[in-house]
Amino acid sequence: GSAPSSSSSAWSFPGAAVSSSYVMAIFFLFFFCSVGVEALVDDVVIVGAGYGGLCAGALLSTFGKRVRIFEAHDRVGGVAHAFKRRGYTLDVGPSLWSGLSTPSTNPMRQVLDATGAANDLEWVTYDGWGCHELATGTKFRMTTTDFHEVAEAFGAKEEWKAFLKSVEPVFRASAACPPMALSLDPLGFAKEAALPYLLPATLKASLAKRTFVPDLLTGAASRLYEEEVQDDDFDGKTTTTKKKRDFVVRWLDYLSFAISGLPAEGTVGAAVAYSVGDLYLRPKSYLDYPVGGSAAVAEALKASIESKGGRVEVDSPVASIRGGQGVTLVKDGTFVEARDAVISNTDLWTTAKLAQDRDWERQVQETFKPTPSFLHLWVGFDADGISPNLDGHHTVLVDGSFASDDVPIDARANMHIVCISSLFDPSLAPEGKHLAHVYAAANEPRAFWDGLSPADYKRHKQDAIRPLWRALEAVVADVRERSCDLVVAGTPRSHEFWNRRHRGTYGPTTFAAGTTPVAKNLYTVGDSNFPGIGIPAVAASACLVANKVAGRRAHADLLATMRRDGTLRAGADWWDLAIRDRPPAVGGGGISAGAS
Repeated sequence: GSAPSSSSSAWSFPGAAVSSSYVMAIFFLFFFCSVGVEALVDDVVIVGAGYGGLCAGALLSTFGKRVRIFEAHDRVGGVAHAFKRRGYTLDVGPSLWSGLSTPSTNPMRQVLDATGAANDLEWVTYDGWGCHELATGTKFRMTTTDFHEVAEAFGAKEEWKAFLKSVEPVFRASAACPPMALSLDPLGFAKEAALPYLLPATLKASLAKRTFVPDLLTGAASRLYEEEVQDDDFDGKTTTTKKKRDFVVRWLDYLSFAISGLPAEGTVGAAVAYSVGDLYLRPKSYLDYPVGGSAAVAEALKASIESKGGRVEVDSPVASIRGGQGVTLVKDGTFVEARDAVISNTDLWTTAKLAQDRDWERQVQETFKPTPSFLHLWVGFDADGISPNLDGHHTVLVDGSFASDDVPIDARANMHIVCISSLFDPSLAPEGKHLAHVYAAANEPRAFWDGLSPADYKRHKQDAIRPLWRALEAVVADVRERSCDLVVAGTPRSHEFWNRRHRGTYGPTTFAAGTTPVAKNLYTVGDSNFPGIGIPAVAASACLVANKVAGRRAHADLLATMRRDGTLRAGADWWDLAIRDRPPAVGGGGISAGAS
């Protein structure tokens, strides 16, 4: 405002005459210092806006914490972000979602419900996907309702029924505890998770299985089958033919690899037992797809954080992490202090490097082995003549592991996922077009891409994506003859550069606990941490850390609110409601264009 009317150049205060310029200088100094202190001190600072960081940030914002997330990329979502090209929306991350469209025991859904982000999302549903094995010409449809018919075609119907009967107690134990009840705090975990849910469920399951079920939940998923063979579930018989046993082994390897990028021997049993139950034991089960693609889920979490006063800053790489005290930014060297905790959503190798603790960095290098990386192919093509009943999802095995086990499921260039996302949501492609995303997850070695010149890299990329083209042609045979106005390829180098992933890895083969040896209030979330790789596991890692940082009282209050709202699902108590509240279903049933 203007100065008081006076012939003097000074403002008059009782007992003093102070220069107006001096007063203004003091005022602006105080103002900017106040703003600066407020802007550079937060309750929780999170490094990385992948799903782990976004889930942790959204939960902590719901708990009333002031949260700030720094993301190096120009968008949120981490390895599950999306980008646009020529009117297409290209998903980089996962395309297979389940238990997300209605309140359920899926950890991600419980985060969405707890934070209110679920209100900003729409879903469509479907009931299966196409499966193709090129080496043997095998084709079938994986459905959530009558998979026993597929097992019968492989001569293993009775074995499959026996396996489901045997694995059911393990599934019920894996689903007994609401993921939101989990916490890294030992007392909080005991009060909210172990005593009311986990101990009664595992005791009941152990009695039913006549074995210690916690070992099956925390051990390798391959043990689910090994234990099943020892049970008297084959109509009184305890043996079966090798051919029949191999079907279950191969299918468990396939499900495990789809979940975590590792065969059953390297995947946590609880994750696979839960998936088997969700797909094959839940009545009238179905799969989900988010309208807007995977980026819509990330954006909903971001919006939840910002609506509660938190901030998500993109194009803001972190130069270093100072224990649990805060982080230093690359762009201007600013130090951002954290009152309560620092949470890193970068992979474990990058976190250790940012923490500048050589002993921990060496320990991580020696202890944690990275899985291989990805190959991607996105193709936009003419949709003319393609039935809307073509399945939007497909698995294509080039060499085998459905009908033949000559090649392991994780062999290089063997397993590919095909997602035609525009069949789920037409807005992801221009009118009259379809968008296919073909990807090979966790089976492309990063070392094959080292030391290449730009010209060699381009040639190597064209050679590497040939199997991905073959996989797409298994679904749309004439795709190359159609008008393809978009062809984009991604390599391990792409993952390493854009996603800031160590060696472009899908994640480690073993997982950290969420705590660090550097500082008691420096935590880690994401796919480097227990329970592992995949959206549900990443969300669970965020629950463990966020509930610990928030404290026991705040955690208990949130659980009470979710119980009152009917969103704290446990066990199978949500199955009937999921049938009643199922969102719209999209077409399906065609495993390739022109075939059913």
